Amino acid sequence: MTSPVDHINQVGLVPIATVDNASAGVKLAEAQIAGGLPILEITLRTEAAGEAIRAIADEHPEITLGAGTVLTIQQV
Repeated sequence: MTSPVDHINQVGLVPIATVDNASAGVKLAEAQIAGGLPILEITLRTEAAGEAIRAIADEHPEITLGAGTVLTIQQV
């Protein structure tokens, strides 16, 4: 299994999204996976962020998922 840091280094970028509801987050994760970019950071700017993160993690454990603003390797 690849560590999150290794996966980020392999991909070279982390797409960041703000979502208004959990289902939008899941659909976005599915699009990321289908597009060959199974990595996503959900910002914590909306009340739906926590629910979206849980839903994505439950439905798509294969995605590397970040929460909030991750700025350092230690935060990963």
